[in-house]
Amino acid sequence: MGDEFSNEVDTILGTPSNNLIVRVEKGRQRPEAIVVISTLFFVGAFVLLIFGVAFLFISYIFNSIIGIEGAIEQATTIKSFANASNIFFILFLIAFAVNVVIGIGLWKMKNWARVLAVAYSVLLMFTLIWIPFGAVLIYFLARGKTKEAFTKDYNSNI
Repeated sequence: MGDEFSNEVDTILGTPSNNLIVRVEKGRQRPEAIVVISTLFFVGAFVLLIFGVAFLFISYIFNSIIGIEGAIEQATTIKSFANASNIFFILFLIAFAVNVVIGIGLWKMKNWARVLAVAYSVLLMFTLIWIPFGAVLIYFLARGKTKEAFTKDYNSNI
């Protein structure tokens, strides 16, 4: 019985020469880096959703202020902030949807998701804060071994 467990652990974790493979279901395997990257896209989607809802709440507050008497002089400025908050809500909602789609596609080992993730990473690099994150994503998703993992031959077990 101990040998069977040992073989099961070897199958789940893989060997160092197999680049650590994570077992998902019986007969299904995906590289550990893809699991991590896919999870990061899901976490990013959650964060984007939180920020999107925050902007929607800010818009609600600004619109409520406009209704208060005595705020007529500042109504144009406040309305501009409310409109900007609405636009940011929509942008965060779109980014949330893109992150979810990429996360699901990567989790299912779809090559289109890998390509979309690389393109999305390039867009992220236009913002200075995301340059390191985008560069790391591009590095991992554009490597030969990662490309190979998304081919049909490799995915026959997935």
